[in-house]
Amino acid sequence: MTLSSEILIHISWALEAIFPKGSE
Repeated sequence: MTLSSEILIHISWALEAIFPKGSE
């Protein structure tokens, strides 16, 4: 896995933690 893809995974995890998709 590349560094940039790991960063994207961490960003997406953080966004889901802050803005859960089910809360819409």
